[in-house]
Amino acid sequence: MTLAIPNTQKTMILARFANNRGFTAEQAVSEANKQGITLAPNRELDRRLLTDTWKREGLYPAWSGTLFVNVQPDVSFRDATKDGYIVYEDPRTGITYRLKVPEYYLAAINCILLVEHGFNTDGKPTFEIHKDISKERVIHIPDDNNLNLVENYPRENGWYSTDGKFGIPTGQEIVFTSPDARYLWRADKTISLAARDWGNVFYVRRRGVGLDCEPSRHFGVLGFASYPQKPATKAEGTPVNLRDVASETLKPIRKLIEQPLVDEMAP
Repeated sequence: MTLAIPNTQKTMILARFANNRGFTAEQAVSEANKQGITLAPNRELDRRLLTDTWKREGLYPAWSGTLFVNVQPDVSFRDATKDGYIVYEDPRTGITYRLKVPEYYLAAINCILLVEHGFNTDGKPTFEIHKDISKERVIHIPDDNNLNLVENYPRENGWYSTDGKFGIPTGQEIVFTSPDARYLWRADKTISLAARDWGNVFYVRRRGVGLDCEPSRHFGVLGFASYPQKPATKAEGTPVNLRDVASETLKPIRKLIEQPLVDEMAP
């Protein structure tokens, strides 16, 4: 199943971090799914942090819409699963999170699984966090095709280049002076959303990728609301010119190509 491609997007701040009053990861996902808002993925927050659009009063640190699961270094997903599920307990709350790993990924070692938030063509979100009982949560991914495996996930924190698609640090350590270098913060086993900051939390000046944050933490949340384009119309009795219709239909596409997305809330 493919992801729905919105016609237009409006940037929205769902929560601000100011005074630790942001959303938990679960709240961010729940609210986004309820409102039909796509959470900004890690790679988009990376782009914003490395340009002037990162300057948001009270937004960062922020959750991204990139949900991930990783286990201990040199341990396969198969060896880390229980009845086919990776089980992670948030040490801050005691709440456990479970995610079922497809059979074809169980043998993977030193890899990370992730799914980016969004909506499939049927309108359903790419993932949800279901409350099983008071202290248990299940990550529900309706379509396994949206679950991605990123290989060569580093064993320890450090400076690395990214995979090029999701902005996840991979491979061997590189010098921090490289413009492609991102600092990885990882934990032995985690199920959470990737988090980003401009410096206060990760101390690496906007280039830190937080893959170690407990989902119970309260962070800012950025998303995109989609609005469909109105169809081209003509006065009653006037024949429709197909060339005009095509021109109107392509306008938002041209606009996206010619002009980068600008947050309306940017200073």
